[in-house]
Amino acid sequence: MLNSDFGINEGKFKIPLLFGEVDPDLDRFIMMEDFIKKDLDHWLANLYFELEKVNLMDIKVESSTNRLFYKPVGGLSA
Repeated sequence: MLNSDFGINEGKFKIPLLFGEVDPDLDRFIMMEDFIKKDLDHWLANLYFELEKVNLMDIKVESSTNRLFYKPVGGLSA
């Protein structure tokens, strides 16, 4: 996911999920908040997710199934 300068985003994010038809005029978070404040029934839930850069060297292939997996190195030691 890219930011407005086409740089890679990192971090934790929260997105409100709205109930009903898509309104292309809601393009800012403050507009979504005002829309929800007017009628709470428009709010469905919040979606929380985290974006993290992955080094290609940290991606491994499971030999028996040929499935890719990512296992980050935790702690201070490799």
